[in-house]
Amino acid sequence: MKIKKTKAFNASVDVVWDAITDEKKLSEWFMKARFQPEVGYQFEFQDTPRGKWDGRLWGEVLVVEPLQRLSYTWMGNQMKHNTQVTWVLKPTVSGTELTLEHIGFKGFGDHVIGFFHLLGWRQYLRGLTNFLRS
Repeated sequence: MKIKKTKAFNASVDVVWDAITDEKKLSEWFMKARFQPEVGYQFEFQDTPRGKWDGRLWGEVLVVEPLQRLSYTWMGNQMKHNTQVTWVLKPTVSGTELTLEHIGFKGFGDHVIGFFHLLGWRQYLRGLTNFLRS
């Protein structure tokens, strides 16, 4: 399973980049964040626990190409395998095109979790949209 979402924003690339890399801004629209856009940084996100999920997600920053691309591993207590999240930013005439790709779901159990991630990413991208409008 692969999750891929592309959204256009009426905001400059630097504004969108800050929204996905600055831990204070991430904490406003995404989850409470301990995050730095530095290769090798071990980050942690904390959301509201749901069911057997403790609300915690963690990983390691793999790629930082400022204003262009950010990639990191992604793991939670209900996941059996590390997955990978990549954000790609492209400037457009009216702002920024942002593509989110989440890969690495393996086996039936991960596919079920992947479905929940798909729903979550939809919610979080709506949050990012609202954050960038404010």
